[in-house]
Amino acid sequence: MDGSCPLQKLDRRSATLSRTREAIDFLRGTGLSASGYTHAQILGWDDASWEDEHDFIQWVFPTDIPSRFNPDAPTLDADAVGILRADPEVQANLELGFERFLGFLGLTRGPDGIEFAGEVRDIWLHENHNWLRVSRCLSCLTLLGRQNEAADFHCFLKGLSGIPDRVRDYWSQSLSA
Repeated sequence: MDGSCPLQKLDRRSATLSRTREAIDFLRGTGLSASGYTHAQILGWDDASWEDEHDFIQWVFPTDIPSRFNPDAPTLDADAVGILRADPEVQANLELGFERFLGFLGLTRGPDGIEFAGEVRDIWLHENHNWLRVSRCLSCLTLLGRQNEAADFHCFLKGLSGIPDRVRDYWSQSLSA
């Protein structure tokens, strides 16, 4: 016996299933994040809010790996991944979320792929928490069937200078969802 209480395990599993269901509803645009925001509300935030808030990115880009930083973040199981991949509303909202994230990062989609939308933002000048958000975005897009967007984004990232090899490696590993 491992010393843990079976009811505690059941409660954690129940909470995980609940968060998974909430994530599906959130990405469909019909539910709320753990903090009480809709998908549309979060996408409507200004860049300062995207920089200052830290518990939303796991909802906009959920993955099958538990968040080390947000205990209220959803963790997708295989059933949820299948549902999210097949749902056109979810796919449309993933696209909107990705476009908003690119805008936050000072990027846009150009005729030849992702590029800077203007001046290079401070986000790219030194390592920061947004580089972890990039990893989450890549993982989510890959996991939920948007490999082309993930590959385009990764292609842009590979062309950046001043990024440590360990970060580049982490970004590359994020494509293996």
